[in-house]
Amino acid sequence: MLYQDLTRAKKYKFRTEILPNIHVLSATYQVSLSVTEMNALEKFLGSSCPSDRLWAFNRLEVTATSSVICGLAYKRMRKRNCAVVKYAADNTWAFAMVKFFINYNLSSSREPMYLAVAHPILCDTYNPKLPINRVTPCNHEQTVVFNVLTISSNCLYISFTTEENQDDAYVCEFPNKKEHD
Repeated sequence: MLYQDLTRAKKYKFRTEILPNIHVLSATYQVSLSVTEMNALEKFLGSSCPSDRLWAFNRLEVTATSSVICGLAYKRMRKRNCAVVKYAADNTWAFAMVKFFINYNLSSSREPMYLAVAHPILCDTYNPKLPINRVTPCNHEQTVVFNVLTISSNCLYISFTTEENQDDAYVCEFPNKKEHD
């Protein structure tokens, strides 16, 4: 216990375990999904969603990798961007900028699914040996939904405009996981 106290950067007020090694770090609230978000959710589920109002939360901790992920809806995050995650999709790795997380409960008899609602970041030339990969700049018009169990780690996203007026972006996998707000 003392070792965990010393290695943990911060103890959070709202820390609720939702899955093994995955904790919610914020209060939940109801959110109404936009048309784009609803379409992405229905594509993920493979069927229509009975309600557009779901329970959401903005911060998630993956203790196995010491990752704290703050969605874009978390307004208190000002120091750094930790909304970008690397996750497993179609037998490969993908990147996305998380907007928020939702608790999708299919029925009262089944376990709820915890999903991330995010903007996809395309990486055509991912190299797992490199900590920094070039990506297509994030398109905030598109939305993707994926299970939080597929999240590998959080990443740093850097985008800028070159001297030739072209948008460029990179994703860097964090070596430092122990920072806190």
